[in-house]
Amino acid sequence: MSVMHIVGNTRTLAHTLGLTDNPRALCGVRVGTGAARNAPLCPTCVTRAGWTHDKRQ
Repeated sequence: MSVMHIVGNTRTLAHTLGLTDNPRALCGVRVGTGAARNAPLCPTCVTRAGWTHDKRQ
């Protein structure tokens, strides 16, 4: 099972504007198609985002 990565706001904006076709997650992994909605979060991304809990709910 794959994990869900977190992409920062600047990288999300660049993807939305078409400046990049494949943004990097906070852990450095290139995000392609995405993960299942109920996939666990990447622990490295969660740490780098400063999250203390799952903010998807």
